[in-house]
Amino acid sequence: MTTGLSSAQRAATIIRTGRYLSLATANTEARPWAAQLQYAWFLSPLSVVVGSHVAARHSRDIVETSRAAATISLLPASGQSLDGIQVAGSCRVLDCAELREKVSSFYQQMLPGTPDEESSGLTADQLSGDAPLRLYQLDIAEVWILDLDRWAREQVSGRRRLSAEAVESALHETLDESVPGS
Repeated sequence: MTTGLSSAQRAATIIRTGRYLSLATANTEARPWAAQLQYAWFLSPLSVVVGSHVAARHSRDIVETSRAAATISLLPASGQSLDGIQVAGSCRVLDCAELREKVSSFYQQMLPGTPDEESSGLTADQLSGDAPLRLYQLDIAEVWILDLDRWAREQVSGRRRLSAEAVESALHETLDESVPGS
């Protein structure tokens, strides 16, 4: 449950426990696109990483504009009450050095409970060069969270802006409980 937590703590809980996000992009002609993808989260900087085929429309948009937005939601069926965040920022393909640094953590979050040697995750070499798949990192600069207080008072579904730094700090506080983003 996310009630009783500060907004930054709620956002951290959503990032840690959500399994999928809806990634939104647009090309230089402002043609929008959205795709639902699995993600992993990281700190310093606060970011989410997704994998996709280089020919996917959102992949081409990211290469073209270096911008993306996403929503991460907890739905009642997930054991949590309805809650969610929206994020936006710069987005890019991870280079070889970043891949080597993050690929293991990325797949540990994608395949929780799977020993590394049994992982079906790809290597950094399989995600670069002429390979058809890439990892893309959305560096979170803007965060909005559902305004549950306004909903309780007025039945209006609004959003409240949060500081990305406050959300990152809340995630740092919980690293002892959940280490994937370190």
